[in-house]
Amino acid sequence: MVQSISFPKEADVSGLESLYSGIHKITNMHKSLDFSNVGIPEGTYGGAITGSEKHLRQYHQTRIFVNGFGGMLTHGAGTGATTHLISANLPQNITYTLSSKWDAPLAGFGNAKMNALMQVLSGSGVGKALGAQGKLDSGIHRATTMKIWGGTEPLSLSLRIPVIDDHYNTNGSEGGISTNLSEALEFLSCLCLPSYSGDLGFYVPPPSPLNFTLKAFGKKLTLNMSRYGRIMVQLGGVLLIDNCIINKISVTYPKTETLIKHKYMSNLTGASNQTYLAPLLAEVTIDITTIEGMTAGTYSKMLWLKQQPNMGSTMLDADPLINGVKNIGNSVVNTVKNAF
Repeated sequence: MVQSISFPKEADVSGLESLYSGIHKITNMHKSLDFSNVGIPEGTYGGAITGSEKHLRQYHQTRIFVNGFGGMLTHGAGTGATTHLISANLPQNITYTLSSKWDAPLAGFGNAKMNALMQVLSGSGVGKALGAQGKLDSGIHRATTMKIWGGTEPLSLSLRIPVIDDHYNTNGSEGGISTNLSEALEFLSCLCLPSYSGDLGFYVPPPSPLNFTLKAFGKKLTLNMSRYGRIMVQLGGVLLIDNCIINKISVTYPKTETLIKHKYMSNLTGASNQTYLAPLLAEVTIDITTIEGMTAGTYSKMLWLKQQPNMGSTMLDADPLINGVKNIGNSVVNTVKNAF
């Protein structure tokens, strides 16, 4: 059984299809929120049509790929894999906003008291006496309203996905083998909640793609600011959001009295043929955001379903700063020596 599959570094969604094909039948690596995986063509149809059409299924799905993260749980135990997939139908509506911040740096000079005083004096004829009538009628200068660019915002989305659960299929066929709301929620929780080691009492953060490299004294030191994990969300043919984080998961059960029986085998729970009833219908809302602010280049890759492997990765070269401080220190020392 394949337990880890590497992401293609710069591929588009066509390069991800082999990744999906390698995972979608492995129950500890793939969970689905609905029937969107049922009936994916695997072979030929009467010898005339090949199974190559299966790559089109991704354009009807929400797919959350996870790579490089070994903390995923299934039935409370580790999966033994570092590559995972959560799939579902697309939300009925997808809305997102691209934005930058624009600030008015001189706005603080438009003092309210000065403005009031200038208007009173202007109305009292002072401005006319000074020969400035129509020029000093207020204390608000045009320049105080002008804005300059002040930074870019991350892209955030809230995905509302309708869920229909399915009976756990024990015969090994693909129909329903990965469709289980509780198992998919367990996967999702590992992406937005911390774990607990219990050794020193500190939480272990959820996965993050943040990767910081510090270069100093000619050497490089890579600092992962938290537990690493690459999360990539494909929204059909709408967007591909790479190296993102999951902020929040909300679950709504509209009809808790509508239940379905689930059956688990001993290799999952330690109990042979254990069964229980679970809600058939639900709605899962997943809030995601990019790890950093957006750029036009990043958005272009998202639109054309290209990966963004550099999101969340940066390097700080401290050598110029260190050398500058050294040069200043040497100059000060030389100046003091020359003075004496």
